[in-house]
Amino acid sequence: MHVAFRNVPEFTWALRYPVRAAQDLIREVRDFLERGWYGYARTDVWGLDGYLATWLPHALQQMRDGCSYPPGLTHDEWREKLALMIAGFRAADRVIDMNWDSVEEAKALIEQSKLGIAEFGEYFLNLWD
Repeated sequence: MHVAFRNVPEFTWALRYPVRAAQDLIREVRDFLERGWYGYARTDVWGLDGYLATWLPHALQQMRDGCSYPPGLTHDEWREKLALMIAGFRAADRVIDMNWDSVEEAKALIEQSKLGIAEFGEYFLNLWD
């Protein structure tokens, strides 16, 4: 994806393909506005797994740095569960981006993502701060 005017190579690309650069810029602005209105943009659902795996670990990290935790858990237990979720979504992001060096590493990342996502599902109703 090319986004116009973010750095010199993109600027060069924009000069070479001005119509496409304008279209991309319009799409970026539309996506920004849709995320503000609806919480997501129509282009986010083209790869919803990747979109969620990109920003969700940051949100969970913010929650991990918070002070609340669900009933039945201690603060430390909750932080451990959130760390497992964070690691799972980061692993999923690497799998989606094909950011691994061997088949064994990919399999390990998939297993790690499954564990974190399962934990996320189990505590979904406790994701508040």
